[in-house]
Amino acid sequence: MGVARVAIIGRPNVGKSSIFNWLVGERVSIVDSVAGVTRDRVSFLLDVGLDGVDEKYLVPEAADSSVEFSSKTELEAGVDSPKNVEIFEEEEFNDSAEAPLNKLGSELTEDENDPNSFLPPVCTRLGADENEPVDFAGELLEDSSPSNATVLSDGGSEAEDEVESPPRISARYIELTDSGGIGVVDKDDLSEDVENQISAAIDAADLILFVVDARDGITPLDQIVAERLRTLRIPILLVANKCDGETQDYDSSEFHCFGWGVVAVSAKQKRGRVALMDEIMKALPISAFFDGGKKLGNPEMKIAIVGRRNVGKSTFVNTLAQEERVIASPIPGTTRDCVDVRFEMNGKSFIAIDTPGFMRKKSVSSDLDFYALTRAERSIRMADVVFMFFDCSLQIAKMDKQLVSLIESYHKPCIFVVNKWDKMVQYKMPTSRWADYLRETFATMWHVPIAFITGMTGKNVQKLLQHAQLLFRQSQMRVSTSKLNKLVAAALNHTPPPLFHFRKPKIYYATQISVSPPTITLFCNMPDAFSPSYRRFLLNVIRDELPIGEVPIRLWFRKRESDDATDEIDAKRLS
Repeated sequence: MGVARVAIIGRPNVGKSSIFNWLVGERVSIVDSVAGVTRDRVSFLLDVGLDGVDEKYLVPEAADSSVEFSSKTELEAGVDSPKNVEIFEEEEFNDSAEAPLNKLGSELTEDENDPNSFLPPVCTRLGADENEPVDFAGELLEDSSPSNATVLSDGGSEAEDEVESPPRISARYIELTDSGGIGVVDKDDLSEDVENQISAAIDAADLILFVVDARDGITPLDQIVAERLRTLRIPILLVANKCDGETQDYDSSEFHCFGWGVVAVSAKQKRGRVALMDEIMKALPISAFFDGGKKLGNPEMKIAIVGRRNVGKSTFVNTLAQEERVIASPIPGTTRDCVDVRFEMNGKSFIAIDTPGFMRKKSVSSDLDFYALTRAERSIRMADVVFMFFDCSLQIAKMDKQLVSLIESYHKPCIFVVNKWDKMVQYKMPTSRWADYLRETFATMWHVPIAFITGMTGKNVQKLLQHAQLLFRQSQMRVSTSKLNKLVAAALNHTPPPLFHFRKPKIYYATQISVSPPTITLFCNMPDAFSPSYRRFLLNVIRDELPIGEVPIRLWFRKRESDDATDEIDAKRLS
């Protein structure tokens, strides 16, 4: 058994989303007085601790230490160059028909007329040592299972009957799931889709939290929900919400007629959380937390899937999850919450964040639209890689430009995903036309890879995820100070900066101070002496010469301190 799943079920407007946010401690689900706000299943992995667990079930802390990178050396050691990015030297670029790339902002494709080609931009190593390996800061962590020890007899030989050690856990997690209200009448005629999501949450649950409104008392719809839940063979806990005081606590006793234990809480007043969590732990057996050796704490790459409305984001997420995990509909604005969907590929775990379709701020006409836009922006900030979706049958709009500008401002690795490319097969449109269209529209994002996929059929989806892993590793890469100094010195010798107020701008040394994104600080004599155009020149040199050409790079200029005599660049230039 994996993670214990707890589903929050009830009629509309009883405070299910409020309880969900209250328990997880974050504003995940949208809360509003309008009935039917929640449509999709919204899940959160909640760590509930190890209190009350018998010691024989606990994994020693030392057993988990191996899943963390212990040092920078361990991060950078033993990682080979990516296989799906070709490396070209400067002399290979020419204007002949055989040249697969030009120097800046071009794409790599096996066949220009292939309707489903993947086009990464150029990633060159101009002037670098051909035999020098490309070092990345570690692979994505893979799950590992501890081997079972064999029980030996007193004489030291294997016992005839092997005694299996009891299952052990390293932490207790529950997957808390918020769902739509049973019996809701959706204004966009999505009631059937919402009901399917509720049914999926109930079928997958190990425990049901049946939420009612203590102020309203028992309603006919509560009775319908109770009749539906009585057929289940899993524990059910009745949660009476909106018990703001002792009067409501007394009124909630009428719900005992349903035959389940009642817990009186108030999500708004934050009353009863400890009692509710205790009841949840009692209702779930210890066997519900046996993870079979899976380490849920392993880092996972988070992918935010963004774009304007109706570009196929939810369909793409369902393809990744291989189930109808979120509602996909041609009706604009179907998705409201940002839904985290966990999936696996090639033994590695990922999180895809389905976001609501972005709209122009002046078009935000309701609180729901505002909440959706705010949560989508937060998803971009929290993501490791962002997929920017476009519909190949639609022109790039102003909203697309604003969204790309937002991604650029957060310095997030990004892939331009042109979806629904199967529509262009009948027109025999080459992928290069759309690629050129994107490059011309987003001139400052020439380093971003471009992918052409069909989300409904899954065409090229696996290649897209593999390239996302490559960007994730690039964003975590560290470059040695000596290599940066040599590179900056070569750039200064080739194109020196112009004089500033009759003084010569100097750069003394460079160092990388952080990753995600790679951030490089240049210590100089006059930071203001380097114009924006010259800063872009240095940035392009770094992007071309180092294997981090597809991710954002931050370049900071800082004045060297008076007591700092370090000079690894300017002194060698003078010599």
